[in-house]
Amino acid sequence: MLALLASLAGAALLSAYGAAAATAAGPASPVPGGDAGLANQGADEGGSPAPVPKMGATGPGSKRRAAEWHETGEYAGPTYNCVGDYYEELGRAWAGWYGDVGISPQVNDVYYVKAGWGISGFPCGTGGARVHVEMVLPAYTKLAITQANRVRCFYKSPQQSNAQEFQQDCPQNPGTGWNGGPSFDPPGEAAWPTATGALFEIWVPVKSTQPLNGITPPDPQPCTTCLYVGTWMIDGNNSPWVWPKMPVYVTGSASAANPSVSYPAPATGNITYNTGTTFVEARLYGNVYTEGTGGTARFEMGPSKGNYDSQGEAIGIPTGGNWQAYEDWQMTPGRTYHWRLCYTPSGSGKICGADQTINAPPETAIADVTVKKPKHKATFTFSSPEVPPNMSVTYQCRLDNGAFQACSSPKTYSHLSGKHTFSVRAVDQAGHKDASPAKESFKI
Repeated sequence: MLALLASLAGAALLSAYGAAAATAAGPASPVPGGDAGLANQGADEGGSPAPVPKMGATGPGSKRRAAEWHETGEYAGPTYNCVGDYYEELGRAWAGWYGDVGISPQVNDVYYVKAGWGISGFPCGTGGARVHVEMVLPAYTKLAITQANRVRCFYKSPQQSNAQEFQQDCPQNPGTGWNGGPSFDPPGEAAWPTATGALFEIWVPVKSTQPLNGITPPDPQPCTTCLYVGTWMIDGNNSPWVWPKMPVYVTGSASAANPSVSYPAPATGNITYNTGTTFVEARLYGNVYTEGTGGTARFEMGPSKGNYDSQGEAIGIPTGGNWQAYEDWQMTPGRTYHWRLCYTPSGSGKICGADQTINAPPETAIADVTVKKPKHKATFTFSSPEVPPNMSVTYQCRLDNGAFQACSSPKTYSHLSGKHTFSVRAVDQAGHKDASPAKESFKI
């Protein structure tokens, strides 16, 4: 136990691996939901990648002769195979970094990390999945994309034996993922169409300004030295997320650093639906690197980036060490919220982490579009991913500017010609609608 703090707002108990209780906030939405705290994270302690990727995730070998990829992966699923009438793994995603352990990369070197995925299952009605990919970089690590050090993209079709590098549609200007890290979707699109049997890899240049020890700490401690690859496989069935993580080893001497805020992956958890209040409840997480300071951390949330009109409880940060803060919030279902964690060292100004987003369920995702031009027909397969317990979902569809009407997946339209836009939104049992319907434009 580190400290027992008391205030007019309630009591907070800080422990090295424990939680802190805080006074519940009022019924407005979004609001802090009644639990906040800290966990001690402990202390943290380039080269060019090979021209041809080894697709997949096998993990580092037992011998080190030169720089190589060090990677690990996780399976995603299950998905329903309606041809064989059984459930199977949907696919696999992996994360990795390139270097020679103990030699390269060194502090301030440019080196490569990667995200990879493949679809092995045969989802009913889609024959693959659309895949969104984002990264949460290790502590003290930033993107280093330049003309000389570009993002590199590789693809292996089900018919190919080797991966081929491609430049068109390889994203050189990443977006912002739902967990605040960079996202690497194709330009102008929300996800990569990935057929069953296909593999993708995206290599990203980065630079670390502090050493990383390449060690994954025991649960429940977060891995601040890890690269996390968030991979959302949208298959029209379960549409699972998978988060492979790989600890990164960067050698060199530590230099003076300022306090900073980052986020674990994923940065939200414990998402539930309260049937009494009809609120979605979720826990937010953030990492505070004090660099020898102490002060106060606070979560902020609002309807848009830069407009954080709701404030969380003040969380005391002890002097020294690295800490993970968390807090529970209540939100209106179907809305998208922006949030961040800010840390104010004693006697200094506020330091805030990157803007984060959370989409309070229900959400909607289009998994597959089948257009039959000779028959003037279009069929759409969709789902509501990661519906929390106690929430039930129905759907409303519309074509072009028509009214939304009740529908189910798959939805087929006939007698079509020209350009059209299909929209679909999920609705919970209390009537809350997804405020950002999924859309797909097509032409017959």
